[in-house]
Amino acid sequence: MRPRRVAAGAPRRADVTGPKAPVPTVDEARALLRRIAGALGPAERAIVAAQVESIVSVSGTAEYLDLHLEGDPPRLDWPEAPLHARGDAADAEGEPLGGFLVWMKTGLLDSIEFHVYTADSYTWPPLDAVEPRLRD
Repeated sequence: MRPRRVAAGAPRRADVTGPKAPVPTVDEARALLRRIAGALGPAERAIVAAQVESIVSVSGTAEYLDLHLEGDPPRLDWPEAPLHARGDAADAEGEPLGGFLVWMKTGLLDSIEFHVYTADSYTWPPLDAVEPRLRD
């Protein structure tokens, strides 16, 4: 289920469930999305790549990062739902840390959801710790 939007000034879930983490940058969001898109087929990957280049800003938290696109990039034929590619994150020993879902809206990238298996940290793991996969 997609996270609900909260009113301005209301605490976001990350504010009440775990330590605050730095908000990822546009470059970090773009790099993560490129990595996750690696699980897609060539045609979908090309469309997502064009949308990634259209991201001009991000807002929110490390747990729910809203993506702001500019221009009119090509759209996927995809409903308001998570993209069927995801990113699973593990630590250096291979223990699962959490994962990423990419939310779409009207065929465009909308947000990145980062879920963790412990409340230790909502800081995004290094990119090489994220394994792109197709969702079941």
